[in-house]
Amino acid sequence: MKLILTIFTFLLMAKECDTNKASLSSNTSNNNVEKTTDMEKVQKDITLVYNANSRGFFEEIVVTIDSITIYTNRNKTNPTKVACSTEDWNSCMTLLETIEVKKLPSLEAPTKMRHYDGAAHATLTIKNKEESYQTSTFDHGHPPQEIKAIVDRILLFKKDKIKH
Repeated sequence: MKLILTIFTFLLMAKECDTNKASLSSNTSNNNVEKTTDMEKVQKDITLVYNANSRGFFEEIVVTIDSITIYTNRNKTNPTKVACSTEDWNSCMTLLETIEVKKLPSLEAPTKMRHYDGAAHATLTIKNKEESYQTSTFDHGHPPQEIKAIVDRILLFKKDKIKH
């Protein structure tokens, strides 16, 4: 009788474990879908803005999940706008993940040519729905090392995507 009770208990426990594994597997896949959906929602709210200007020069490149917009005058009239491909957006998001966004305001410029009109003043701003983080001013074309990759990528959009 003890043997039958023991076998019955083991069978019952094994069935419970299978049920729990199936439930856990289902919850994990649901969590992954929710994380992906949350990440997509966050990415839709992100805007990258690169601004460079001096007395005779103005350039602002605005990158969103949908478009790349380039302004070449301070009035922001007649912008050039093209679609932002998924590949381009994902490359920006990958580069953005390597940046500590909250430290943007404290990054130091590697050069100071803008102090004597040797280069235009530039900033990078990263915006989402709730917050905005902007770098201190640096020389156009010479960003701090921490943001160099993403700034170069944004500037490449103008060169590759926009035909003047």
